[in-house]
Amino acid sequence: MVRLELPGIDVDKDVNVELDPGQPVSRLVIRGEHRDEHTQDAGDKDGRTLREIRYGSFRRSFRLPAHVTSEAIAASYDAGVLTVRVAGAYKAPAETQAQRIAITK
Repeated sequence: MVRLELPGIDVDKDVNVELDPGQPVSRLVIRGEHRDEHTQDAGDKDGRTLREIRYGSFRRSFRLPAHVTSEAIAASYDAGVLTVRVAGAYKAPAETQAQRIAITK
């Protein structure tokens, strides 16, 4: 499970969770951009306001076993926390055994 604190972020627009498949490992990639806007009255008689906008991008990557598929990953956002759960990440992949092939004559 991965938890990221992302208060005040619009996850529909600004956050992307992806599984980048690979061999022998896959990568869970979480990336996004945080925009923080702040407006304040300047306090003078001209009615001016002060507006600050801060931007910041982020990217986090986590190694996963190659057998993990996107169907095993669930992401949720509640109270400013993004939680990503990966089912079966610690489960060993199904073992493959050699199978005999019949020889026809």
